[in-house]
Amino acid sequence: MPTAVVLADFRVDYTYVLPEGFSNERDVLRYLPLAIQCGGTAFHFARHGASLLNLIILGLLGSDPSGDYIREEITKTGVSCELLRTPDHPTGIVVYITAGRSSEHRVRLTLASTPSASDRIDVSHIQNKAAFIANADALIVDGYRYLSLPSALAAQHAAQLARKSDTISIFDLVPHDLPRRAIPIPLAEILANYDIVITELAGIKEILPMDASLDSEISDHDKARTVLAQLRKLYPGVRQWILRFGEGNMDEELVSRYPGDYEYRHTGYRDATDKVGYGELVTCLHVRDAINNARRFERQA
Repeated sequence: MPTAVVLADFRVDYTYVLPEGFSNERDVLRYLPLAIQCGGTAFHFARHGASLLNLIILGLLGSDPSGDYIREEITKTGVSCELLRTPDHPTGIVVYITAGRSSEHRVRLTLASTPSASDRIDVSHIQNKAAFIANADALIVDGYRYLSLPSALAAQHAAQLARKSDTISIFDLVPHDLPRRAIPIPLAEILANYDIVITELAGIKEILPMDASLDSEISDHDKARTVLAQLRKLYPGVRQWILRFGEGNMDEELVSRYPGDYEYRHTGYRDATDKVGYGELVTCLHVRDAINNARRFERQA
């Protein structure tokens, strides 16, 4: 089975639901069920990708009960954990409060703790695990690693190690407003280190300044073709683009492996019963295909 190293986000999710909505009262006490679960892209890669790839999860967790919980949940999936621990920063938590009964009037408040251990992984941590990247078939990195300077430099170092080792590098451009955020490294420098980049048509205005390509009168499929051609000109170092659109910004994809090449795919998201982390599942399928294609070309050579 192909091997892929994952450098992504860790957190514990706490979810409350307020059916009656938020109150105008100043002090309100509610006794409600609290859902606690492992969150973050790293866990979703482990949960969905264990049967497709030999996954190795790299990261930094706090030396706290939340970090213990995440490590235990990821280990249960059967993937390999190369997780470092630190007493200096806590494991990240996210609190979701959803208020309102109808979808039309529902409000969701999201509170994320910062700084977290996951955001404080640095170049020394990556160098400590460099052999795993060098010996892997692929490296998967998500954009959350680029929201703080230490983890951004760590992600760049990991991608550069992958390139030196002929390890295929994949970048999932999330969150999709990443270019608009105060990221410490310019987007062009980030993308220059990756072979495959995944993004969404809905957020493409964050990457492309050309609004004409997103004319509302043309189909999403035609928009995707136009956008992919522009992305190739703007970021020529990226070998393969995967552009997602349709229901949930996930149900359809257009894949471009070289200029003028467009492969349409239906991901199955619309009919899926479990949609949580579905993007990570589809990404793992792409990674497996990319590794198998690379191996096929090597045998032919």
